[in-house]
Amino acid sequence: MSILSPSSCTQCKQKILIFDNIPVLSYLMLKGKSRCCKKKISAQYPVVELIFPLLLVFSFQSNDTTEEFIFVSLFFLLMIVIIFIDWQHLIIPHVFSWSLIASGLVYNYIFSINFLNFILGAIAAAALVLITNGAYYVIKKKQGIGMGDVFLLSGIGSWLGLINSFICFFLASIYATFYIVASGQISNVYAKIAFGSFLCLAGMTVMIIQQNVFLKNFFY
Repeated sequence: MSILSPSSCTQCKQKILIFDNIPVLSYLMLKGKSRCCKKKISAQYPVVELIFPLLLVFSFQSNDTTEEFIFVSLFFLLMIVIIFIDWQHLIIPHVFSWSLIASGLVYNYIFSINFLNFILGAIAAAALVLITNGAYYVIKKKQGIGMGDVFLLSGIGSWLGLINSFICFFLASIYATFYIVASGQISNVYAKIAFGSFLCLAGMTVMIIQQNVFLKNFFY
């Protein structure tokens, strides 16, 4: 909720003690329950606390310079934050999408030899979502994709470029389709899904492939 104010229990709002706020370890020591009111702590917390350091290690091993490591780590951080916010609340705060767009363009301006590809990626990715949403509206007479997804895919395009932004969109659609089928929602035409979460998952997939020489050679 804020990076400036101290952490508090989501149930009773009591301030969380420092030694109860150690990533993963505190969750295990508390056996998944808060010390103050004994309410169950969401497993989301240790999952996020475990996934992000693993991505940091991957980023550290895959980049030659400190600057590249910091930028790519920021990409993964924004992806993780958006995944869980959109999954829980079906919203994508614009501050994260705009940060993604800005950091992606700065990163590729510094490190890419074809900066135009990433400018086009940011523009074309947004246009792709708008066109898709427009076509859906013509057919169904209602919005199918939120504007948050427009800015999000634009941010992914600014990081990964023109072709990869299209790959991410279709890969996210595949992920979302698998989820809808697996969750038994395929017959529910009014089901709402956090498509932004799947866009981020697809973006992370493509970024990991791009960062790993073996995977990049295999897929590209």
